[in-house]
Amino acid sequence: MRKAATRHDWDALTMPDSAERIAFQRQFSDEEYRLLQLGFIPLEHVDEFFAYFEDDTFYIYPLYAQGRCEYKLRLQQTGEGCEVEEAWIHPDSPSSKTQDENRGHVYLNSTINHLLAWIALTELPATRDNWKILPMPEARTRLAVEIDIPADRFERLRWGFIPRAMEDHWFYFMEHTRLHVHRSWTGFCIYLIDFEQWGDGYRVAQVWANRDLEQYRGDDEGDREWLQRFLFG
Repeated sequence: MRKAATRHDWDALTMPDSAERIAFQRQFSDEEYRLLQLGFIPLEHVDEFFAYFEDDTFYIYPLYAQGRCEYKLRLQQTGEGCEVEEAWIHPDSPSSKTQDENRGHVYLNSTINHLLAWIALTELPATRDNWKILPMPEARTRLAVEIDIPADRFERLRWGFIPRAMEDHWFYFMEHTRLHVHRSWTGFCIYLIDFEQWGDGYRVAQVWANRDLEQYRGDDEGDREWLQRFLFG
């Protein structure tokens, strides 16, 4: 299980004293409360929020707000999970300026639902069982690639990625030191990337690329360019 997010994992500003208190109510089950305590650290371009839990309070930071805390929810434990005791919104939040209170509450509920789903997906490393996938076909080629990556990037790749939206085109997971990279919509295996430890980091030992024309129409040069971008995030 990954470590819980903290305020130090992001360039996070504190909620100002001028924050507006809102009449927001919601109950969470024991499982949802456990997930809220884990928080969420954005690691992919599709991730829209950073969130962490501290002193019975859940803080939500939309990435578009550049470090601004949009919502702060103080939670109170109940017999079965917890409930929102108090809630605040940043005075500069677009939702605080709307005249429709319902609309703001719907957006906050939707944000929390997204976060709960994403936290659940990222709690443990991705595995082959998280997605419907197909094996690499026999029609494949070995690419000549020399790429070194730091240990922290390798650890991020080792955690894998489970798609969170239709716009996420890739699913990948690592077994031992082999990264399996699949197209999310079809499950086709496009790359198999083997790593070996190299100094303080890791090096790509070999790459196999799909060459089944019914599954993928890539070429060596394009694949090498894509791998450079992908491996360095």
